[in-house]
Amino acid sequence: MEKQCPHCGAALPREAAFCLHCAQSVNRRAQAKVPVPFPWRKALRVGLPLLVVIGLLLGWYLCTRPRTYDDGGTATVTYTDKDGSYQLLLGWSDTRFTPAPRLYQEAEENGEYRFPTCLFINYTENDANAANTFLGKVESVTAQFGPPEDEGGYITYTDPAPHGYCPEAAMVSFIDFLGRDNQAQGTWTITMKNGDVIRLHQTLEVRLIKTLDYYPEDYAMETAGELQALIDEIGETVDPSAVVNIHLPAVTYEGELTIGKRPVNLLGNTEGEERTVFTGTLRITTGANGRINEISDIDFVGSGRENVGITAAARVHLTGCTFTGWKTAVLPHGYSWLNFRYCTFTDNEVGFHFNASQSSVSHSQFDGNRFTENGTAILWEGTPVDIAISFHESVFAHNGTDIDNRSGQSIDISQAVFE
Repeated sequence: MEKQCPHCGAALPREAAFCLHCAQSVNRRAQAKVPVPFPWRKALRVGLPLLVVIGLLLGWYLCTRPRTYDDGGTATVTYTDKDGSYQLLLGWSDTRFTPAPRLYQEAEENGEYRFPTCLFINYTENDANAANTFLGKVESVTAQFGPPEDEGGYITYTDPAPHGYCPEAAMVSFIDFLGRDNQAQGTWTITMKNGDVIRLHQTLEVRLIKTLDYYPEDYAMETAGELQALIDEIGETVDPSAVVNIHLPAVTYEGELTIGKRPVNLLGNTEGEERTVFTGTLRITTGANGRINEISDIDFVGSGRENVGITAAARVHLTGCTFTGWKTAVLPHGYSWLNFRYCTFTDNEVGFHFNASQSSVSHSQFDGNRFTENGTAILWEGTPVDIAISFHESVFAHNGTDIDNRSGQSIDISQAVFE
């Protein structure tokens, strides 16, 4: 088969590579493409600004996204925002700048206990109180303990909130626990309005203390002399860390009694209709290691309004006691605190005369008491404490003066009854 020369038109064999007549090549060559250089300058002009924008957006996101702050078990965190830097810490009421990551409490087995823990917020640059400013940035504050080691007990926080117990604290939560050898970690979670989350941790360790019970069938305590001798012997021989309960018989103790060497709990008779009666003054002068002297279910009966029923320079709690016929039924003084609940004060010149110069409040609820036919039911004359004293469900009837508040103490009588 033949083909034609593209140059002269002569007939050529199919396999010819050049023309036999004009001697020119008859094969067509593809024209080589000229390489086009990459436009680097244009790419840089377009791409570099784009990369800068992407970097700025990434930086803005990293700076503005919600952050989580965790104290790592130290009970304190430094938090910084556009307005400043703040120190947040969990501590005791009198340690505003000292965090308390581990709390230790001693307890009687199966006893029910409560104590406060405080959230403080300070400016880092000058240590000034920043609570009010900071709380304006806060969405919510919660506190919760994890499961305790001994699940037969409990360790819980109350809801954090501002509280008169410690006015300098941003918030206060009360820890409730049952007396067991136990431990649990608590976590405060502070959620900010900008989405940041702050976590502060505390660990509570509860240690059981030894409790000793003395009963009238085992120890001599029928007279005031015998009871005083027993109290003195306990003060000399019993471990100061132990709790001592003396279960009193239904007898009348004539003469004065002093608790002066160590705290002792006096528990009156509650079996049958007969009760334990004291006719002389009970003096309480010791509350070592912050321990409270518990006095319960005893009738204090005075004569001629000449003496004082209980005089205390220590920490004392009264429950279910009655006071009749005293010049002053109950008189706390010096460095002391005395709380009473479900007690009755009748026909005394003064029922309760608070005259302490310094006090560490152990209980502010004076619930369920009854004051009748006293010259003055309550005389508050000592140094006021910085927490309101509540007479919830207490009754005042036919007293010459119900409350003589000479020191200006904050007293809540909104739920008291006056007849």
